[in-house]
Amino acid sequence: MTMVLETTTAVPLRHDQGGAVRVGQTRVTLNTVIYAWQQGNSAEEILEQYPALNLADIHAVLAWALRNPETIKTYMQGCAEQEAQAIRQLEVDPKVQAFHALLRERIKAKGLR
Repeated sequence: MTMVLETTTAVPLRHDQGGAVRVGQTRVTLNTVIYAWQQGNSAEEILEQYPALNLADIHAVLAWALRNPETIKTYMQGCAEQEAQAIRQLEVDPKVQAFHALLRERIKAKGLR
């Protein structure tokens, strides 16, 4: 019996217009899938959390990540840095500060704290 083996499989990743790396044709980001996997979720559990994905794409992305650990490490570090920067910017934004003050007032008024 002869089996035809596919020698290359495209990794279902793409950059969207904003530069984020998305899995397949979904809006789910690569860092979302990798983070879930690093937290111990199986491909099937990731699919349950993000049903827009398909199992084959999740497995393909995880296989690629296993073959490219340094790329994933650098990518995830970059994502963490961007997130930290965004949080710092929000913390000093007057609109965000005013909204937080409003929420604190509402919580206090309801006696929740």
